[in-house]
Amino acid sequence: MDFFKSIGNPYPLVMAPMVNPTLLGANQHWPGRPAWRAIAVEGEEDDGKGGGIAYASDGLTNQWDDEVWNEVVDQRRMDQVESTPNVGLGFEVIMGSLDLPHSIVMSIVVDVSNNLSENPLQMLPFFESMREDELTIMRELEGLSAAEGKDDKSNIVLGTLSMEVFVDEFPEEYKSDTGTVGILIDGGVSEGLPLTFPLLPATTKTNDKEGEEAVDAHLRELIVLHPDELGHIIACGLPARMEIAHRIRALHTQWCSSASRPSVVPLPPPLPGTYGSIEEAVAAVEAWPPSLN
Repeated sequence: MDFFKSIGNPYPLVMAPMVNPTLLGANQHWPGRPAWRAIAVEGEEDDGKGGGIAYASDGLTNQWDDEVWNEVVDQRRMDQVESTPNVGLGFEVIMGSLDLPHSIVMSIVVDVSNNLSENPLQMLPFFESMREDELTIMRELEGLSAAEGKDDKSNIVLGTLSMEVFVDEFPEEYKSDTGTVGILIDGGVSEGLPLTFPLLPATTKTNDKEGEEAVDAHLRELIVLHPDELGHIIACGLPARMEIAHRIRALHTQWCSSASRPSVVPLPPPLPGTYGSIEEAVAAVEAWPPSLN
């Protein structure tokens, strides 16, 4: 709640299903019952009809119960477990917008957080491995020009990811050809949004021991992609995703998700399968003209 209050006015009640979906057979594995919180941000009106809104998952960083945590102990080397805090998935997701309807923002946050909870113990290591892939491109293929965090000293420790979700209410002209909405998952894209936030009070639990160290949770921001941006990511993969994330971050705006934001890549995307290697994809992205935003 301290973190939510630092970015806006969180609603006092969370939104949660009456019955945990896992008990009904859903492939969702939250540390506890799934929950989401609305946060009124810049310009929010008292009647809830105008201004900005953010929605965040509120529970992905809850502690696992002892049964699940014992499975973690069995799956990892003991020296790793002793230094691993029991903070659920280790991250929460958030999405804000100043112009999208509240129901759309909520729908995207719910869909993505449930998707990421399908493999809960693997997601944080997966984000870390994605960052390693990005650093490999930077080192071995010289990377892309002047992008944010493109060196080993960067404080960015989790890589970017993108996915597609179905949102019926989203404007048709901003959906992909298959009717989906592209979502970029990254950290600290919106101006002023941190990469991590402290979990307070500190409730570290490792190897069945209670500790008092403060623990930081990662924050994964969800950004709506322009259909052309999604097309470039589908065609070029990781290099395109890295550069698009950098260009959106370079806009220096608060809450980047908007149905009307122009693409940061001012040329049509190529067809999937156009490039046969990562080297070709990197070269194509390096040849992109500057963003017109």
